[in-house]
Amino acid sequence: MTQKECFQIAKLALFNVKLLSELENIKHEDLQKIIKDVHEKLNIEEKPDLINQSTYLQFAYVTLVWLWESMDIKDKDDFFIKLKARANKKELVIPDTSKISGERDISDWKMLVSLIRNALSQGSIEIKDDAFIFSDQKKFGKRKEIVPTTLNISTTELLNISETVFWTLNEIISATSK
Repeated sequence: MTQKECFQIAKLALFNVKLLSELENIKHEDLQKIIKDVHEKLNIEEKPDLINQSTYLQFAYVTLVWLWESMDIKDKDDFFIKLKARANKKELVIPDTSKISGERDISDWKMLVSLIRNALSQGSIEIKDDAFIFSDQKKFGKRKEIVPTTLNISTTELLNISETVFWTLNEIISATSK
């Protein structure tokens, strides 16, 4: 797949997040019946919200792991400069130290995205009702960690981080396809 095709798949994932979020608030009888029917067919104990933890995790994985790996980012430092500028424009901030524990210093966007990416792809994720605890531990190489580094963020924070990375990747694709 080309970078543009990969980005299109990620854009469809973002579409699903945004659409489900909008549909969540519609109380139309036919829509509620469809949701109820699917819920019953899948034999899920509690009827889930349309926009739920899996929706945020899916979009985060598609963007921060799959799309990221599909991209050929020549200058990662430039990417993170653009990401920081986009995050500042959206008034996003790095989570404060009360949400981070472990040996790693998560004080910039590169370290934050790296921790989430690693937790999604090979670390662990604890799921709460409205939050995620991402955990990753470097066990090999020169910078081994004795304990994992963990990050506790809300579902909204994960969506905002993922979407900011998504649009920054789009900026790079747009620039390379001209």
